[in-house]
Amino acid sequence: MYVLFMLLSGCAATQSDCAKDYLRAAAFQRTMMFAGSIDLRWTLIRPERPVPGQILVRGWWDDGRYRTDVMEHSYKAAIYGPDSRKPGETLEVSIWNGEGAVIKKVRNSTRYLYLLEDHPRTANERLFSPTCLGLPRAGGSQSEPAASMCLDYDVRRLEKMEDGLVRIDLAAPDSGQVSMLVWFLIDPSRDYAVTEYGFEAIYKSAHDQSVQTTYTVHGTNELELVGNVWFPMKGRHEQRRNGEFHWANEFEVLSLQMSAPPDSKKFTWADLDVPAGELILSTAAAFPSFEWTEQKAAPIAGQLRSDGK
Repeated sequence: MYVLFMLLSGCAATQSDCAKDYLRAAAFQRTMMFAGSIDLRWTLIRPERPVPGQILVRGWWDDGRYRTDVMEHSYKAAIYGPDSRKPGETLEVSIWNGEGAVIKKVRNSTRYLYLLEDHPRTANERLFSPTCLGLPRAGGSQSEPAASMCLDYDVRRLEKMEDGLVRIDLAAPDSGQVSMLVWFLIDPSRDYAVTEYGFEAIYKSAHDQSVQTTYTVHGTNELELVGNVWFPMKGRHEQRRNGEFHWANEFEVLSLQMSAPPDSKKFTWADLDVPAGELILSTAAAFPSFEWTEQKAAPIAGQLRSDGK
């Protein structure tokens, strides 16, 4: 891509600036995913469960807004209660539209609950932006690709490998209690796409700093060219705790369309069929609970309007 060539053809003077340019380029190629839809299967591998769990999700995104619908979940009885849905009904809907809270519709045995919540601290299988799929969650909520690239971390290593990949190691600012190292493998021949990543987080006990717990993560992506974006159609994210396997998530993209933006209604309350008189329960810090009406909600400070705008 010409813009990326211009960005990196003359790499910055310092190793740190040059490494950050590679990371920005990796994020930039994901921003070419302007809008679209995705069907995806997560596989949850947990040592305490002999059979891996699976989650089937459907997602949409457009200009920083994204929505994840949970269609099926292996652990649905434990999470949502007895399944009394009609064919085609979802287990859970989560919408982030940039208005400051996550809009949710969650199955609860025989009915749906309607909720407002703060965005999770890190993305998860039930709320994520497809533009950030296969990028490390150490960066936070992953509301946009650059947030996954740890651009505020200190560069410790920049190396061009024999196979043409670029290795970048970074360190988070020292907090005293937690130290974090992150690394990326980037492929310049595929528009600077991230092929692998990892991080090591060391947590020291507040009472005895000689006691510590170390989490290590390794993520891998299987890339395919979709439109003009090298996208991970399969991936694995594995975590170890003090060297022992802790858990892993794998994903497989079942369908992916990068095309015209979805109907804007997809990112609003209007698409959730909220019954009149329903109480919208809020745990979001800046938003009160409120009763749903067929008209737009009254302009209460900090409250989303019923049309989501």
